[in-house]
Amino acid sequence: MELLTVIAAALDRPHDVVDVCMQRGDEEAMRTALMDLLGVTALGADAVVSMQLRRFRRDSAEGIRRELAELVQNPPRL
Repeated sequence: MELLTVIAAALDRPHDVVDVCMQRGDEEAMRTALMDLLGVTALGADAVVSMQLRRFRRDSAEGIRRELAELVQNPPRL
């Protein structure tokens, strides 16, 4: 669920995410800037960096948000 939350946060701020990625000189600086921007862990920032651009399409983003909402309402039992 953490990764879906991180991805949803990135989808809420697509322009900011792309700006961060374009403005940083190396991957570590980009990861750190994404952690600060989105308030996520290094693992979360890596997940954002690994996102395919098609995830930012409206239909894909809505599907991810629906999946996250469902998991929040009905957390998996371990």
